[in-house]
Amino acid sequence: MGFFILCSVTNPGTITQSNQESFLKAYGYDGVMFQKSTLCPTCNVEKPARSKHCSVCNNCVHRFDHHCVWVNNCIGAFNIRYFLVYLFTLTAMAANLAIITVAFLTKVVLLSNMMLGSYIDDQGQEHAVEILFLIQEKVTFA
Repeated sequence: MGFFILCSVTNPGTITQSNQESFLKAYGYDGVMFQKSTLCPTCNVEKPARSKHCSVCNNCVHRFDHHCVWVNNCIGAFNIRYFLVYLFTLTAMAANLAIITVAFLTKVVLLSNMMLGSYIDDQGQEHAVEILFLIQEKVTFA
């Protein structure tokens, strides 16, 4: 939760008239993708190399990556580290939840003796319950 908040409230590297000089010195222009003396038509600031205008926030952002709708903020030079840790923690929590769910469903199957169950098909023959059927039944009706 902390990295979500940090990612949401941290300035991503918004370029303004007052701070554009420091951003202009950060990276050199390559003359191919980033041309010197290019003005942003919306912000009227000189665009530093590796910056882009965000159409959602209506700001130029230094080392712009994307505008994230989940944190409702641009991801740029100053908050990308928080965003990456936020993604890592979300992935770790999802993996943890998957492991706990599998462990829980395994316990339910073992404690209820479902592996010893059988069913009779439409021809009247008895068959042992298959593991895929148990998984489907537990996920659907748990």
